[in-house]
Amino acid sequence: MPMDFEGCWHQALGVKSASRLTRSTLRSVLRRYREPQRHYHDVMHLEQILSLAQQQQWTHPKDSLLTLFYHDAIYDPLRQDNEQQSAHLAEAQLSCWLTDSRVARIKGWILATQQHHCPADDQDLAQILDIDRAILAAAPEVYQVYAQQIRQEYAHIEDERFQYHRAEFLRQMLSRPHLFCTQILGTDADARARQNIQHELAMLRSMAV
Repeated sequence: MPMDFEGCWHQALGVKSASRLTRSTLRSVLRRYREPQRHYHDVMHLEQILSLAQQQQWTHPKDSLLTLFYHDAIYDPLRQDNEQQSAHLAEAQLSCWLTDSRVARIKGWILATQQHHCPADDQDLAQILDIDRAILAAAPEVYQVYAQQIRQEYAHIEDERFQYHRAEFLRQMLSRPHLFCTQILGTDADARARQNIQHELAMLRSMAV
């Protein structure tokens, strides 16, 4: 069943009834996820993470959903500040409905998706980070499509340079003691993710020969 973006959006906003403004703001967010430079970080990715989020237990369910709506709202592979810009966009668009403390929480959570360091005392953020990286523990054939989509998003980078930096990123992930903060993806999620990453590294090495 397709994601009910409008229902999820208005549930997250916590408004009593939809309005022209709430609907137009949602359309502006979804329009960003349909931009042509996106091959993985697109509206399908948004649908998948929101569907997974709706299966979890949250302390702040509305803010968690809004964080996921906005965490990749701005995505330009040529820039290094996508999370910061996404957080600013969330602040600008949500301030008319949410309290300052809720906006600050959402901004902080969006910024945390840049480094993906597991928090010691924030279960909501821990789940957000795991949902955002759930693709790492996907079935091998799904992960392979993801890897190809990432390459498409960085098509402006020549092969040798992309392979080097992508391999460095993957090795950094493998060096982490834990790839996920929780067990919402299953107790074997870490092992599945490491297998996928190691397979991609092997593919990158073979292409470099």
